[in-house]
Amino acid sequence: MINFNEVNETIQMLDNQHLDVRTVTMGISLYDCADSDKNNACKRIYDKICFKAENLVSECEKIENIAAEDQKAVLAKYATVFDVNHTKDEWFATMKSICEELGFSPDVKAYKADPSAFKGHVGDVSTVIRIALTSRRNTPDLYSIMNLLGEDEIKARLNAAIDSWK
Repeated sequence: MINFNEVNETIQMLDNQHLDVRTVTMGISLYDCADSDKNNACKRIYDKICFKAENLVSECEKIENIAAEDQKAVLAKYATVFDVNHTKDEWFATMKSICEELGFSPDVKAYKADPSAFKGHVGDVSTVIRIALTSRRNTPDLYSIMNLLGEDEIKARLNAAIDSWK
């Protein structure tokens, strides 16, 4: 059984040492990733986390209020329309454009006025995509994250998330 000291120790690692919660909760040791070259160490850490957490999307917390088939449909549709060359405004317009076709409201106010008319709203759609790409509900700006990931990594993560629903 987990005791208070173990929980407190984990919190200290996250707060004081700024460790990635995925490495702590998954028990991934990063000692073998040490390298005198910072870039090489970062690559080793990234590769190890990606390898160990290969199926993280299937294990991550999915959105309870959105049906599994709707989450899969969001990811499948978004995979066909995203463009890494979009500006932030174009990116968000694309996010909103897939909403109506899938039964979601592109306007949060319209959803709040009549939630029974929709499966969810654009925020729910973006959360499905955010979880697929980052395995987290809360992240910095998703548009910025996507620019850092690049097209190939985005496609790979979307496809992995889609496959996790099978």
